[in-house]
Amino acid sequence: AETFDDGDFFDLHYSALFTEMWLRDGRPVPRTEAYAFMQSLSPQTAMKYLNRALAEGYLLEVENPDDRRSRLIAMSPKLKARLDGLID
Repeated sequence: AETFDDGDFFDLHYSALFTEMWLRDGRPVPRTEAYAFMQSLSPQTAMKYLNRALAEGYLLEVENPDDRRSRLIAMSPKLKARLDGLID
């Protein structure tokens, strides 16, 4: 909770999302894969969580180098620094 003391980011669904993103070591993932990281949420609710994390700067949308029509979700430097500090 101290790592994400700004709002509701200590919620277990954010923990699952952020942990799975960290485990991919910075590799961006499609939105649908990011939604699946929050297993107990409906797709609509997972979208709200993901959009909030994007709005707060914990996640970033980046271009998909394989398909310019789609975007990928990546960890922001802000999130990486916080998770690295927590794990250290």
